[in-house]
Amino acid sequence: MTADPETDAAEGPPEAGIWYFCDMADEYLLDETETFGALVRTACASLEATNAEIYQSIRLAEQGGRYDYDGETGLMRFTDAAGHAHDAKFQRVGTWLPASGSFMLNWGQTGERVQGEAVDQARSFGQKHDMPVLTSKMLWVDEADAWHLTDVVAYLSGLPMTYRAKVGERTWTYFALERPERVG
Repeated sequence: MTADPETDAAEGPPEAGIWYFCDMADEYLLDETETFGALVRTACASLEATNAEIYQSIRLAEQGGRYDYDGETGLMRFTDAAGHAHDAKFQRVGTWLPASGSFMLNWGQTGERVQGEAVDQARSFGQKHDMPVLTSKMLWVDEADAWHLTDVVAYLSGLPMTYRAKVGERTWTYFALERPERVG
């Protein structure tokens, strides 16, 4: 299926799915391959299970908690309402702008890249298995597919947790993380 997600829909991709720009065809394409779909299903099932267990064990879903992250050290700290802290090394997967549906993978970011090995591994996997969704720096997705991409990157790199944080008024940053360890 072809379309232009930038002009066909002012508020995101024209329909659910992961869109990428194909240089060879000079148009936007919707990824509809069963191979990638199977990878998404496997990754999401895996991360759903580990995220649920980790979020519960560090009480992340409870009200009154907070997170802090340090881009220089690559550490994210989760503190629950009772003040218990857990640190996890993170890797930035990408940033998503809901208004346009654009999702830029970390390796496509200009300027300083922070902790990008997981995305680099996913990109290499995409090159090896002919998956343009993993080799295109800019994609157009809805919120569910932003999570799906993050789960795929975490799964391919063996990281058990995903998280997202709002950056500014309009942008979400998605992360793949190691298992958090209790501090103190």
